[in-house]
Amino acid sequence: EIVRRTNEIKTNTVNSLQSMGYKPILSYTNFVMFPIPQEGSTFVKAMADKGVALRSWNFNNQNYCRVSIGTSEDMELFLGAMKSM
Repeated sequence: EIVRRTNEIKTNTVNSLQSMGYKPILSYTNFVMFPIPQEGSTFVKAMADKGVALRSWNFNNQNYCRVSIGTSEDMELFLGAMKSM
């Protein structure tokens, strides 16, 4: 049941990010990773100021956000913060 629910939340998160114009990398993991248009540490701080903890990575001169899948409430907070970025 936990795996099913986590996958459901992840699918919703990916769909929501795509509707905002982000391009998440599809995976079988319990996190979502997607390119961001700004410097990673700036993005991480802005999200932390909104109560969201996540990580950033830089691959081939492209910044990425990595967010672990949490509860529905956690991901609603994340997506709300993303809408204001």
